[in-house]
Amino acid sequence: MSSEKRTFQVQGIGCSACVARIESVLSKMAGILSARIDITTNQLLVEWDGAQTSPAAIRDAVEAIGYHLEGVEDTPSFPKPQSATHQAQGRLFLLLLGLIGAFVAWFLMLYYPRLQWSMWTQLAISLVVTYGMGFPIHRRAIRQAFHREMSMDTLICLSANTVFFYSLYGLYHNFTHLETAALPLFFDSSAMIVSILSFGKWLEERAKVRAADALAQLMELQPEEVEVLRNGHFVRERLTNLHKGDVLLCKTGQRLAVDGKVVEGQASVDQSNMTGESEPVFRKVGDTVYAGTVLMDGSLHVCAEQVGSATQLGQMIRFVQEAQTTKPKIQSLADRIAAIFVPIIIGLALITLVCWGLLWEGADAWRMGLIAAASVLSIACPCALGLATPTAVIAAVGTAARHHVLVKDAHGLQIAKDLRVMFFDKTGTLTRGKPAVVKYHWCVNEDEQPAVRDLLYTLEKKSGHSLAQSVIDWLRTGTMLPIKDYHIIPGKGMYCDYAGIRFSLGNLDYAKEQQVNLIPIHDLLRDWSEEGLTLTTLQQEGRLLLALAFSDTLREGLGNTLAELRELGVECHILSGDNAQATARVATESGIALTNISSGLLPSDKAEQVKAARLLDGKPQVVGMVGDGTNDSLAITAADVSFAMASGDDLSKSSAVFTLISQDLMAIPAIIRLSKRTMQIIKQNLFWALFYNLLALPIAAGALYVPFGLEMHPMISVIAMSISSLIVVTNSLRLRK
Repeated sequence: MSSEKRTFQVQGIGCSACVARIESVLSKMAGILSARIDITTNQLLVEWDGAQTSPAAIRDAVEAIGYHLEGVEDTPSFPKPQSATHQAQGRLFLLLLGLIGAFVAWFLMLYYPRLQWSMWTQLAISLVVTYGMGFPIHRRAIRQAFHREMSMDTLICLSANTVFFYSLYGLYHNFTHLETAALPLFFDSSAMIVSILSFGKWLEERAKVRAADALAQLMELQPEEVEVLRNGHFVRERLTNLHKGDVLLCKTGQRLAVDGKVVEGQASVDQSNMTGESEPVFRKVGDTVYAGTVLMDGSLHVCAEQVGSATQLGQMIRFVQEAQTTKPKIQSLADRIAAIFVPIIIGLALITLVCWGLLWEGADAWRMGLIAAASVLSIACPCALGLATPTAVIAAVGTAARHHVLVKDAHGLQIAKDLRVMFFDKTGTLTRGKPAVVKYHWCVNEDEQPAVRDLLYTLEKKSGHSLAQSVIDWLRTGTMLPIKDYHIIPGKGMYCDYAGIRFSLGNLDYAKEQQVNLIPIHDLLRDWSEEGLTLTTLQQEGRLLLALAFSDTLREGLGNTLAELRELGVECHILSGDNAQATARVATESGIALTNISSGLLPSDKAEQVKAARLLDGKPQVVGMVGDGTNDSLAITAADVSFAMASGDDLSKSSAVFTLISQDLMAIPAIIRLSKRTMQIIKQNLFWALFYNLLALPIAAGALYVPFGLEMHPMISVIAMSISSLIVVTNSLRLRK
């Protein structure tokens, strides 16, 4: 199966009912693996089997139910975050004209209700606003009706047409029955419904774009054009035309567009957007630079190693995009309600009309029922309910991204607040991950040492272990040997064959498994272990060749991080594959209880401990894991909430819910607090959306007319509906602080 994943822009989405329908239709298509829409940006993330379907087929399925899909014919890229009516920002002038026209019609209806020129003017204004400005709404509603679908557009279309056609009847009655009392006209109401809704959606979209500004800010880190070496000259090229191996010129003040190696020049580079480092770093020939960073001075020629979505910046953008389409489980309630919301409201509107017409004794009972039904259609909208969760998630994901934490799954934001146990890997997580060889002991004579050094250099060059670079730095140089049968044993070490002889490198337990004679340096190894040093040995079958001792330093601010976690009710543990003494040293220096450490663990052992901790006295509890290496990936997968260091390998980062770009562990308690705040906001939003509709619907239906003589005009209904959505979005925006 050839799995493909891509983001498209959907035009025509009006509410969460639209989102639910599109996701439902796509999920039933053959070959679709997943389909998720972010309602705040109207971006559709689809994963499909390339052997069974294609972007064109996906577009056809979406357009068949009344929506338009953009980006199908383009090469895969990052569509700019925008909403279905984002282009309405350029229509602000027309929106304001529509509002002014609606208020003019309202003024004429109040002060000149019987004058012929006034009634004809109201009709003209209503026609222009209701069916001119409101044309997209009516078109979507009609197309959805042909496909037996309903959305917010359906409610607005029914409401506006109800009062407009009633007003047409009233206009005819008033001109043909001059001797009777004039019927009130509501041309102003149909114009108000469309114009206020359109302007309200414009304001809502502005607020939604603000909620998603973290993604926009990340995209702005990509320059649209760069200078690329072509046929010996630097020429301007669009970012989409870059390829691996291209040489780019970057000057002072410009942003780098690729991940690559410096091949000429030197400069200070501001990497704060990517790593959180406040101070610029110096880069010269041979150094690595990253897309999205800024040259503070000098100029660089950079050979592209990763371009587009493959760069670190591209991966960050993809992370944020995908996180914004994920849904915490709390949203399932809102989704279920939104899916049946519109049919229920239409049913309630019909009941309102019939009850007024049959039960009210007044002569204008059916007119009252018609206006009440239109008010019910206008005031009830699933928008607030549909926006309650995703706007909060978008704002939270954006806040995390601005603080250099990438969120993979919104469900992690929901449960992080309930963390009770946190497991930490030691090397590269609690420590800086840059251990140095501090002691060594040769077990061979000087004549053999050069060959042993080359063998060690070869093994470590092929290894991705955190200690490998430390050994290479200690050796400084070496020659790559033609080794064979190279294998890594996670949590233990590695082995290979060279010149027909088996060599192995690893920890003391692995050396003992290989039946290496450690007795000659037993006392030395014991002393090193008691000092808390990490030990590694190199052996030729059963013969010991070299022993190395490593030491690492704790991450800055670790003590404060652990103290904050304890204040949040999180119990901290260490899971390490290192020896007990080295693990105990880190625990003592960081303030973790010695009873909460486990050492000498294999990857599977770490995972088992994490799984076991998820049940306390038979009751589930939320458990977290922080790691950086391949040997942590099983434990990261086993945890409810997981964090990976950005310096770690791809496997750990792809498995984790959160990735710490700045490698600052203080982000962990910050994420827990953000989770608490996010869930508070979501619950407030859901309460408001549900409470609002429960309160507003009876009022719109006329519940206050009998006791107080108050009725809700459709114009007031549509204003109230727009305000409810704005309140939800504005409340979510508080998370940006």
